Amino acid sequence: MPDPQSVDLGLALGLPPKEAVDYFRAKGFAISWNWRDTWQEANDRAFTVAKMTRYRLLSQTRQIVDGKLAKGLTIEQAAKELEGAFRSAGWWGRQVVVDARGQAQMVQLGSMHRIRTILRTNAQVAYSAGRRKRQMEVAEDLPFWLYVAVLDGVTRKSHRELNGKVFPANDPIWDAIYPPNGFNCRCRVRALTAREVERRGLQVNGGGAVRDVEEVNPDTGEITPLRRASWTDADGKRQSFTPDEGWGYAPGTLPPPSPRTAVAPGQLTWRDYDRPAPRDLPTAAAPALLPEATSRHDAIVAVERALGLSDAQPTRRVDTPVGPVLLSQKLMLHVTEKRGHARERYANRIVPTLEDPDEVWLTQYDAPDGPEYRTSYLKAFDDNRNTLSIVTETQDGSLLYNFIPRRLRDMNSRRVGVLQFPR
Repeated sequence: MPDPQSVDLGLALGLPPKEAVDYFRAKGFAISWNWRDTWQEANDRAFTVAKMTRYRLLSQTRQIVDGKLAKGLTIEQAAKELEGAFRSAGWWGRQVVVDARGQAQMVQLGSMHRIRTILRTNAQVAYSAGRRKRQMEVAEDLPFWLYVAVLDGVTRKSHRELNGKVFPANDPIWDAIYPPNGFNCRCRVRALTAREVERRGLQVNGGGAVRDVEEVNPDTGEITPLRRASWTDADGKRQSFTPDEGWGYAPGTLPPPSPRTAVAPGQLTWRDYDRPAPRDLPTAAAPALLPEATSRHDAIVAVERALGLSDAQPTRRVDTPVGPVLLSQKLMLHVTEKRGHARERYANRIVPTLEDPDEVWLTQYDAPDGPEYRTSYLKAFDDNRNTLSIVTETQDGSLLYNFIPRRLRDMNSRRVGVLQFPR
């Protein structure tokens, strides 16, 4: 029986790496504490390693993974490089680390098992995205796709049951079941002609459908979003398959991320206005933190209450020193989308930051379609993290909210542009 740990995915999938490398290099970066923070995009359109919060180490990790794809390194060759990088950076073994909420946790950082998982996952997703792209290009000649699982002792039961299933290449079911369908999944798809399907005696399934479902943990109340695929088999019976948590999409098919904007260079800064350093800004008494919600729905409810919003009053005007701001549901999504951050706890600081800020900045950003302007409201609070609250109004009127310890160096990147209001 082959050792699944030793399988080189580049050879196993038989795909020249150009499409895989192009796909991998198109990814952005995402800093995350928990892999669920970036959810599906962690695997499809953003390169991330859970609990790796140092950009330099994340960039180095990505470069080594890129080398595995482009240079044809084996997993073991790339693993040795990553081990050296992780150990040199002190990112190794079990350590006490402060998480995104300022709480100390004992966590597992680098290990050889984790390194192999990082390499296999990124290689498998990249090769699958490239392979699917190529199969789509020849779908007119090879219109049927066969799901192929590695049938050994570590293959998941649900993946084993998909082995040998054939669907038309254009069946929507492939948007959910095109592998990989979980971490360390080794399944693949083979394109066939109609004659090959007939010669092998294969049955073509149809009526594929995909829907989003939510599973509720009865003990914790936590809601897990999943994608469920269903189809009609050759006997007319309805069957279903649920990919592993966070894997219900075909690699390379998520909508591309919105083009990133960057602060335009050459603008005035807080020093040009002779403003105090962040640690010297006057502080206001911090409102008590709200309880951490147990689900995203409860988080949305908590934020709505803190902002004075309800079904009867879905929007609210807040007067600021530089003009009115409209609160709406757009803010709810941003504050609550990354559950690991539990930003709903800070929601009762949003209105005080808008109504009584320490500074208001109008900052120019470079964007693909031309310059954009955002207004940021800053207010310092005297909590135990010495936090700066930031509420930003974007050009389309939506709001972003964040809180940053004032000891961080990148704090002053928010204090750029035209100072519209100084306390």
